[in-house]
Amino acid sequence: FLCHNASAASVLQSAVQRLGGLKPMMKDPRSDSRSLAVPHSSESHQPMSDTEMPLTGDSDELEEVQFDIPEDAYGASILAVVRDVSVISGGKGWTDENVQLKCIQVAFSFLLLTINLTLQLSLLFFIYTFVVTPAIHRVQHLYQEFHEVIFDIDGNFQEDAWDAYKGKEELCQIGMSSPFFYFTVVFLWVLLIIREFRTTERLARDLASMPTCSTSPEMCQEEEGQVKVVALTSCSKMLIFFVVIIPKILICSTLMWLGCQWLTATNSFTDLVMNSIAMEFVTGIDEALYETLLPVAHRQQVADINFVLYKKKPTGSHRAKEFAAFKRSFIYLCLSLAFVWLYKMCGQTVLPPHLSDLKLACQALIEENSKNVCSAPIWTGSMGLEDCFPYGTS
Repeated sequence: FLCHNASAASVLQSAVQRLGGLKPMMKDPRSDSRSLAVPHSSESHQPMSDTEMPLTGDSDELEEVQFDIPEDAYGASILAVVRDVSVISGGKGWTDENVQLKCIQVAFSFLLLTINLTLQLSLLFFIYTFVVTPAIHRVQHLYQEFHEVIFDIDGNFQEDAWDAYKGKEELCQIGMSSPFFYFTVVFLWVLLIIREFRTTERLARDLASMPTCSTSPEMCQEEEGQVKVVALTSCSKMLIFFVVIIPKILICSTLMWLGCQWLTATNSFTDLVMNSIAMEFVTGIDEALYETLLPVAHRQQVADINFVLYKKKPTGSHRAKEFAAFKRSFIYLCLSLAFVWLYKMCGQTVLPPHLSDLKLACQALIEENSKNVCSAPIWTGSMGLEDCFPYGTS
């Protein structure tokens, strides 16, 4: 009997030695029973794909990365897809008040998103029909009249016709007649839209990097009263990209194009500056609806929810992420400059890229309008202008 037990003990000991440093799979007791466990091992791991990423951060080789969803109508719809649908799927049935509340939140969030998309797309259509197209027609008519009246059939400039031309004031205010001023304003407008592009692109990258789970209840975990999203189902990812990411990219692209066309067709330097910020309000409709119509408590839930990723800790310098971020910023800067130049030279459909004839004709008029009618030494201020505007005519 003793020999048999000793033999069994020897076999057991050798089995333990063969297992080496392997430890049992650990699991966060606070997580849901459907959460994936993270194995600990002294041996090297193979790189994990997005679908194999663990939903808990028990391993010392992993770091927790969090990101937030935008606090607007799009963010409310993302919350509805991820958290509210998960609660409804794992609820006790339609008689549960929590399930009923989540159904109302889902319906209201998607109603808000529908209103937002309807308003934004409608405004884009109205801006094109009633703002951009008439502006292009007007400025093209001015430039066509300039060529017909001021030049002869051989293209020779006629000084007498220019001196008698009554529309020179309006004609010389065409934005493209001052190339550097025009380029600067259009570049600033493109930067305003690029800001929206970067926000959307960052959100798309974060959502795409989330691990994939099979059922809706696995998407969320509650820890110390705080809900965090640790994975997304394939359907949830597709739905978010379809109702949030793609519409935002299409709206921003269309708005940037319409804004560039409108600025190119502007025939007033003052309007050139004002128009560069006028159409940005279209991108703020989602935030206005969100802050006006959504209850404060639900807005707080959108702000509080965290999307959590557990990624392998980088082996290189911790500055690598910062270098990568500056690299992306530099790429966006170069793309913005290249886009404005290419748009002016061959992309815009308003006027020829070079208005050298108009610039030469308007040079004297612009210089004349740049001079003050009355001036005084700067130390006298407005008091020095009292005798500068006499009554009557001599």
